[in-house]
Amino acid sequence: VPRQTAGAWIAGDHVLPLLDGLDETPRDEHAACIAAINEFRREHGFVGLVVCSRDAAYCAANLRLKLSGAVLIQPLAVPQIDAYLARVGGESRSWSQRIADDPGLHALAPTPLTVALVLASGRAPDAATGLSADERRRELVAALIDRLWTRGLTRHPRERVLRWLARLAHTTRETG
Repeated sequence: VPRQTAGAWIAGDHVLPLLDGLDETPRDEHAACIAAINEFRREHGFVGLVVCSRDAAYCAANLRLKLSGAVLIQPLAVPQIDAYLARVGGESRSWSQRIADDPGLHALAPTPLTVALVLASGRAPDAATGLSADERRRELVAALIDRLWTRGLTRHPRERVLRWLARLAHTTRETG
């Protein structure tokens, strides 16, 4: 979007701000972030606003957001994962059984992103490997990256993309 158009949209309150990661700010800055969001609400009236945070981090803050409502997103239950996999069809039916049989894989599966990673990667880390949840998640992402390259779904050299992803992960970890 051209800068001038974006500026007009923002000035006219035609943008829905999505503030993700309130819980990822340093704990001693939560109150200041919440106060700034509340100030934005006072200045912009009823313009839409979405704020994402883990429940425990938000509840630990001693200041509350002044929003019109809240939605608490729960992890997916096994029947929900099964229903989704059944709708997708194909190979995904076997994933439903693997997720049900593998407590470690099931622990990864409660988020839609992880279910999508499992399906997109075409394979899941084997429970017998003894890997931690984080190691299994890394294996899922690595499998997805392998699949992208073998299918020719990116035009960039693999090494360059891996460097970009590593830099992004490093920056996210340092600023988060």
